[in-house]
Amino acid sequence: MKYKGKELVEMTQENWDGKSRRMLAWRDDYKPWLTMICGYNPLSKSWICADSSIGFSHCAEIPKEETNQVQSTDEMIEILNAYKKGKKIECRFKDRTMRDSWSCIEKPNWNWDSYEYRIKQEPRRMTNKELKEWLKKNCGQYCIPSNSFVDLHVKAQFGYGIGKDDEFVKEGIQIRAWYESEWHEPLIEE
Repeated sequence: MKYKGKELVEMTQENWDGKSRRMLAWRDDYKPWLTMICGYNPLSKSWICADSSIGFSHCAEIPKEETNQVQSTDEMIEILNAYKKGKKIECRFKDRTMRDSWSCIEKPNWNWDSYEYRIKQEPRRMTNKELKEWLKKNCGQYCIPSNSFVDLHVKAQFGYGIGKDDEFVKEGIQIRAWYESEWHEPLIEE
């Protein structure tokens, strides 16, 4: 599992030291959450979370730089300059114990002691491998428009050439989650 572009080292029951602490936890169908893990339940084969009744099948230590909650002066200046130029800014409460999510903010109050700020990241096009994994998890479907006026050819399988895993999905291919009615570009936010 990757978190913010970094491969996580999954905790196992054997290397658990029994000390409660904030960790990243997830199930196969969810992104990682930042939460307080207090133990492992061998009967349900899940990690016990202090702030939720949900059991998580996986957990990992927070990558080192993610635990550092102090933004450097250079980072602050970069964010302030981006805001001045009209870029969108996101923030999150530093001590948040549930979801590690960022929220877009129109007029930041620049409370650096309580909040972390960042420039809103632009979504990027999925790679072939990422789209294949998304489809494998049964998140939705993809299509190849034959032309702009004719119906779409919806595919159940996604194939691509050998050695093309890390190439971006070709132009023209669109996706939609099962709950969506509109087709859109295969973009992913990191």
